[in-house]
Amino acid sequence: SDFFTPESFCQCWFGARVGPFNGPLTVTRIQNRSPADVAGLAVGQRILRVNGMQPRSLVDFHRLAISSKDLVARIEVETGGSRKLANIQMLPFQDLLKKRLGLSLR
Repeated sequence: SDFFTPESFCQCWFGARVGPFNGPLTVTRIQNRSPADVAGLAVGQRILRVNGMQPRSLVDFHRLAISSKDLVARIEVETGGSRKLANIQMLPFQDLLKKRLGLSLR
Protein backbone atom coordinates (compact mmCIF):
# COMPACT_ATOMS: atom_id res chain seq x y z
CA SER A 1 0.00 0.00 0.00
CA ASP A 2 3.01 2.33 0.32
CA PHE A 3 3.58 2.17 -3.45
CA PHE A 4 0.00 3.03 -4.49
CA THR A 5 -0.47 6.48 -2.94
CA PRO A 6 -1.43 9.97 -4.12
CA GLU A 7 2.11 10.94 -3.15
CA SER A 8 3.54 8.59 -5.80
CA PHE A 9 0.75 9.04 -8.38
CA CYS A 10 0.63 12.87 -8.51
CA GLN A 11 3.24 14.13 -6.02
CA CYS A 12 0.55 15.48 -3.71
CA TRP A 13 0.49 15.07 0.06
CA PHE A 14 -2.53 13.01 1.13
CA GLY A 15 -1.19 11.69 4.42
CA ALA A 16 -3.03 8.41 4.90
CA ARG A 17 -2.60 4.79 3.91
CA VAL A 18 -5.42 2.50 2.88
CA GLY A 19 -5.48 -1.28 2.65
CA PRO A 20 -5.73 -4.13 1.98
CA PHE A 21 -5.13 -4.34 -1.76
CA ASN A 22 -8.70 -5.55 -2.45
CA GLY A 23 -11.80 -4.60 -0.41
CA PRO A 24 -13.12 -3.89 1.97
CA LEU A 25 -10.72 -0.95 1.97
CA THR A 26 -9.99 0.63 5.34
CA VAL A 27 -7.78 3.45 6.60
CA THR A 28 -4.66 1.79 8.05
CA ARG A 29 -2.43 4.80 8.92
CA ILE A 30 -2.72 8.57 9.28
CA GLN A 31 0.21 11.00 9.27
CA ASN A 32 -0.04 13.59 12.02
CA ARG A 33 -1.15 17.06 10.75
CA SER A 34 -1.53 15.74 7.19
CA PRO A 35 -4.43 16.73 4.90
CA ALA A 36 -6.14 13.41 5.75
CA ASP A 37 -5.69 14.05 9.49
CA VAL A 38 -6.99 17.62 9.23
CA ALA A 39 -10.05 16.37 7.30
CA GLY A 40 -10.88 13.90 10.08
CA LEU A 41 -9.92 10.52 8.64
CA ALA A 42 -9.14 7.94 11.32
CA VAL A 43 -7.55 4.50 11.42
CA GLY A 44 -10.12 1.75 11.06
CA GLN A 45 -12.66 3.69 9.01
CA ARG A 46 -14.07 1.74 6.07
CA ILE A 47 -13.90 3.48 2.66
CA LEU A 48 -17.30 3.57 0.95
CA ARG A 49 -16.95 6.10 -1.87
CA VAL A 50 -14.25 8.34 -3.34
CA ASN A 51 -15.33 11.36 -5.37
CA GLY A 52 -18.75 9.77 -5.78
CA MET A 53 -17.55 6.34 -6.94
CA GLN A 54 -17.10 3.06 -5.08
CA PRO A 55 -13.44 1.94 -5.32
CA ARG A 56 -12.96 -1.71 -6.33
CA SER A 57 -9.30 -1.98 -5.26
CA LEU A 58 -6.43 -0.03 -3.74
CA VAL A 59 -5.26 1.14 -7.19
CA ASP A 60 -8.81 2.23 -8.02
CA PHE A 61 -9.02 4.12 -4.70
CA HIS A 62 -5.94 6.19 -5.52
CA ARG A 63 -7.00 6.76 -9.13
CA LEU A 64 -10.33 8.14 -7.88
CA ALA A 65 -8.68 10.18 -5.09
CA ILE A 66 -6.54 12.15 -7.55
CA SER A 67 -9.23 12.46 -10.22
CA SER A 68 -10.54 15.90 -9.26
CA LYS A 69 -8.90 18.93 -10.86
CA ASP A 70 -9.00 20.85 -7.56
CA LEU A 71 -7.03 18.05 -5.76
CA VAL A 72 -9.84 17.47 -3.26
CA ALA A 73 -10.56 13.83 -2.46
CA ARG A 74 -14.15 13.59 -1.25
CA ILE A 75 -14.14 10.37 0.72
CA GLU A 76 -17.18 8.80 2.36
CA VAL A 77 -16.21 6.57 5.27
CA GLU A 78 -18.04 4.40 7.78
CA THR A 79 -17.20 3.93 11.44
CA GLY A 80 -19.36 1.88 13.78
CA GLY A 81 -22.37 2.08 11.48
CA SER A 82 -22.29 5.85 10.97
CA ARG A 83 -21.21 7.51 7.73
CA LYS A 84 -19.13 10.63 7.33
CA LEU A 85 -17.83 12.66 4.38
CA ALA A 86 -14.23 13.90 4.56
CA ASN A 87 -13.02 16.49 2.05
CA ILE A 88 -9.26 16.08 1.84
CA GLN A 89 -7.46 18.98 0.19
CA MET A 90 -4.25 17.42 -1.08
CA LEU A 91 -1.19 19.63 -1.20
CA PRO A 92 1.30 19.49 -4.11
CA PHE A 93 4.84 18.84 -2.86
CA GLN A 94 6.11 22.13 -4.33
CA ASP A 95 3.49 24.03 -2.29
CA LEU A 96 4.30 21.99 0.80
CA LEU A 97 8.02 22.81 0.53
CA LYS A 98 7.29 26.50 0.02
CA LYS A 99 4.83 26.60 2.93
CA ARG A 100 6.95 24.62 5.41
CA LEU A 101 10.51 25.50 4.41
CA GLY A 102 10.25 28.60 2.23
CA LEU A 103 11.92 26.70 -0.65
CA SER A 104 10.91 26.11 -4.24
CA LEU A 105 11.96 23.39 -6.67
CA ARG A 106 13.18 23.80 -10.23
